[in-house]
Amino acid sequence: MESIKEMNRTRFRHFLKKNGLLLILLIFSVALRLFIFPRIRPNFHTDTVTYLILSDLETVRTPGYPFFIECVQFFNDLFSITSDYLRLLAFVQVFVLGLLNCFLLYELTRKWLKSNLLALAAGLVYNLDYQVLSFEFILLTETLSVTLLLAVLFFYTRIFEGKRGAAIWAGIFSAFLLLTRPTFILLFIGFILITTIIHFRSFFKGDFIQRFGKALVVFILINIFAIGGWSLRNKIQHDYFGFSILFPYNLRYYTNRFFHLYEKGENKLLNQMAEIYLEENLHPGRFSKRAMQELHLTELEVSKLYLKMQLKVIIDNPNEYLKQIPEAINNYYGIYSFWWSIPNHQPLLFSDEPPSRFMRFFYNIFKALFTNRIPALILLAVLPLLLLILTAKKRRELHTAFLLVAVTNYNFVVSVLSANAPMERYRVPVEPLIFMAGLASLYLIFKKIVHITTKKGQPSSSPKAQSPKTSSV
Repeated sequence: MESIKEMNRTRFRHFLKKNGLLLILLIFSVALRLFIFPRIRPNFHTDTVTYLILSDLETVRTPGYPFFIECVQFFNDLFSITSDYLRLLAFVQVFVLGLLNCFLLYELTRKWLKSNLLALAAGLVYNLDYQVLSFEFILLTETLSVTLLLAVLFFYTRIFEGKRGAAIWAGIFSAFLLLTRPTFILLFIGFILITTIIHFRSFFKGDFIQRFGKALVVFILINIFAIGGWSLRNKIQHDYFGFSILFPYNLRYYTNRFFHLYEKGENKLLNQMAEIYLEENLHPGRFSKRAMQELHLTELEVSKLYLKMQLKVIIDNPNEYLKQIPEAINNYYGIYSFWWSIPNHQPLLFSDEPPSRFMRFFYNIFKALFTNRIPALILLAVLPLLLLILTAKKRRELHTAFLLVAVTNYNFVVSVLSANAPMERYRVPVEPLIFMAGLASLYLIFKKIVHITTKKGQPSSSPKAQSPKTSSV
């Protein structure tokens, strides 16, 4: 009996040694959310309404987030949990997706650089970043997008560790990601290109294709199936073979500033559309409704022409578009606010309770990082570059580092080129990756300094002194 107790104690100590820091992270994460949840009410945006009913989706929206809502509602109806539907959705985002995001960040970081302490830091930073945390109680796609993106990265990197089924899970989560946030539609191609670059020599000299070729094909096919399947659905229901018509509505944030420069061309219908758009003071809703009524067009035809109008005015006036790019970059990276969480920021950030003061302290730190040029430059450019340099000699580590940097910059480029608006919201899905890469870079720099210092401190080995030869007399 005593030996069994000792064995159990040994197992428990081994478990704590292996998972102790993860438990600390999860306990902290739960405690923080237990403070937050009773003090907030779920926030919703005008976009929220367009996600609520999956069967009513048109071609603007994709089904990822509505499917998530339907799943939550299904279990709610099955077990009669609550009649407060919106609060239930916020609860699932805060306590399920939020904790899952912490776990995925921890595991992804730990498996990447083999450091539990660094993994703990990455998870804690997720909880301390109010810009990201606040979207857990806002009924929009951001928190789900973080979960899916982290899951894609986690399983995609596991492919190259030889894990069976990793490619299938990576493909499924990637498909759900692009069906949740259409801007990620080309991300899977980027992943394949990065893998090809990192393992370029192995493609020809090693057995890389033999080992991982089938898995990568599976990953690609699942993504193509998701894109093709939703596009086919749009064709059958709306006579539009395409993924989403959201792009022209985002692009208007650029073109509305110089649409008055629109010059009529040979396309009479397009000219009529432009006139209506100007008469309606560049309001997309009123313009769309009036164009359908007066020109007898479907909503999809209006959307297609709307895109052509905007592309035409950009091509005719490229300087007007390009000179807004710096402002768009600042709108993407240079804003850190609580605007999206109004009015929940008041009880969370500005009360006298100790957790509130704790959150406000880190809110000010993160705000300073993004809104001051030198810290922002270090965080967004210097540290990612150093990360690639410091991992260059280890292919596996470099592969993950390259993926992190590529994902953050892919999202940046797509967001900035498609819209110029106060859009710190667009940064949220990749913000945990920005800090993960920054922390990893600092960790590797510290390891490098310690290694150099330790090496210098060691006594240099010198050949043994030879005794002088005695001369014979």
